[in-house]
Amino acid sequence: TERYNIEEIITEYFPSINYTKTLKKGQASKKPKKSSLTKLFNTYTLHNARLIDVAKLQELRRGFCRVGGKLVPTGQRELMCFLYRYYSCLFLQDEEEALRQTLEFNQGFVEPLTEKEVVSATRSAEKAFQEWQETGRGKYNYRNATLIELLGILPEEQRELKTIISTEEKYRRNNERRQKKRRDSMGMTKREREKAETVAKVKELKEQGLTQGEIAKKLGITQQYVSKIFKDIKKYN
Repeated sequence: TERYNIEEIITEYFPSINYTKTLKKGQASKKPKKSSLTKLFNTYTLHNARLIDVAKLQELRRGFCRVGGKLVPTGQRELMCFLYRYYSCLFLQDEEEALRQTLEFNQGFVEPLTEKEVVSATRSAEKAFQEWQETGRGKYNYRNATLIELLGILPEEQRELKTIISTEEKYRRNNERRQKKRRDSMGMTKREREKAETVAKVKELKEQGLTQGEIAKKLGITQQYVSKIFKDIKKYN
């Protein structure tokens, strides 16, 4: 069984936190802000996100299980119910309610387990939760890579999940966020916006009767660039 350490949780789930791990004597270190630590140790957020992902996976597969790359009626029901009960216990802090919700979750499969099978297959989840309460350590805190392999989660499925994602999907989301930040309300990057403004100015000065050389001098751009804009204006008008 693989377990998370603090650094892995920060890197994977709270990338915005400015965290520096404990260094050896003599090395410089930075302490994270108090508000960041509060957020980090809010384990309910992490458990709830995992809980939502397991339910979302069942929804994406329309109640089927993915085995060997194919959707089949059975195969991962016990594992998914176990994970659902475990994360429910951790999030709800209520064993009875966690079991009730797990039994309800089980009904989402095209071929649900019997109530007895669910209770039997997920009993260790409750024991692990009790251990967590006593020691503060989780027994089944699988890494994302492990869950992706166990549940056969495809890249396209990961796009719909909150936290059970691969490194590749994490990078894709980060790149997507950076791209969105670069664009304005019109969906344009700074460079695209500046180009559009230049074209508009060139067009306005052209209509005033200025020559290419005069426009280039006035706007501080090359005459070659002005000539190209003239051609584009003529092409699309």
